[in-house]
Amino acid sequence: MEISEELKELFFGYEDSLQEKSVLYGIPEIDDIFAGVFLNPEFYDEDGSRFMKVSITIECHTKSQEELDEIDDDIKEEISDLVNDYLTGSCDLYGELRKLNFDPELLNWWPVNFSAV
Repeated sequence: MEISEELKELFFGYEDSLQEKSVLYGIPEIDDIFAGVFLNPEFYDEDGSRFMKVSITIECHTKSQEELDEIDDDIKEEISDLVNDYLTGSCDLYGELRKLNFDPELLNWWPVNFSAV
């Protein structure tokens, strides 16, 4: 199963919304280095079932990739929770997924990565 263009466009729009609403600006560890956010939906198989994860890439300036790789897992979890809560609450992600004939229950993982820019 491939990620459809409609699904890619949905998450592309959410990237803009996350930045416009300053959802990630309250996290002290990235507040002054945050440059942008990208959401990359992709399917994966686990125990014979297909699921979807949405990788969250946080672009940051003024830090090296090595420094970014040392960011604590608790911060990554906080970012993951913030994005998930915002998209499922304020943006009605599940409703939008249903409109695209996609079962929102298949979306279950929001890993966070950092990228130096």
